[in-house]
Amino acid sequence: MTSLPGRDPGHTRENRLASWPELGLLDLSVWLLPVSALATEPLLPQRTGTSGQPPPLTGDEARLPPILVHSSTARVIDGLRRLRAAAELGRTEIEACLFHGSDREAVVLAARVTVLSGLPLSTSDRSGTVDWTLRSYPDWSDRLIAEVAGRSPTTVATARRRLGPAGGPGQRIGRDGRARPVNSAEARQRAGELFLARPGAVLREIAAEAGVALSTAQDVRKRVRAGLDPVPEGIRARPARET
Repeated sequence: MTSLPGRDPGHTRENRLASWPELGLLDLSVWLLPVSALATEPLLPQRTGTSGQPPPLTGDEARLPPILVHSSTARVIDGLRRLRAAAELGRTEIEACLFHGSDREAVVLAARVTVLSGLPLSTSDRSGTVDWTLRSYPDWSDRLIAEVAGRSPTTVATARRRLGPAGGPGQRIGRDGRARPVNSAEARQRAGELFLARPGAVLREIAAEAGVALSTAQDVRKRVRAGLDPVPEGIRARPARET
């Protein structure tokens, strides 16, 4: 995977800043980056249809405004058409701002850019985005993928079952970036076993190791000390709530 060299990959435009207030990004430094160092593959699947597609960029339009680039993958969050236009025009550098967040944050931002562009995604495009995201990030929660693809969490859950199990850890990453167990009963059971094996362990330590919230770990410890099953009957077969 391509990445930009460090946090200072090119030459800054002195006193130049750019903002994407609709994405919550303000006053980012503008860099002059080599076109050849940037990936031309989109962060999200491109639309399959031609209806509603924007017109090609002209030479003048390709210069403004700066594009937004994910620093760790060198992929464009906003401005891919501008990058491709610059390459076609034979330019070797392009003005860009860098986003230093995670892959998850970059994909979510790219999805928001798509929504804010005003060009609606067709049903097939949205379904394709769901499938692509499930294959690329199987540990993401249904709600997070729904936000990226513009579908409902129920639709994402149906697609997940259709695509089959993807393996990996029994946790899902939510919209807040936190990992939560897919099956809350299994996580509670694990916490209970840890408390029995290490009764003097720090609460926070057990919570982190079992992958449960601090309040859940506290409840499990209380139940274990009372000789009760760490998993209440009401949630024994209920999956963890995704965010």
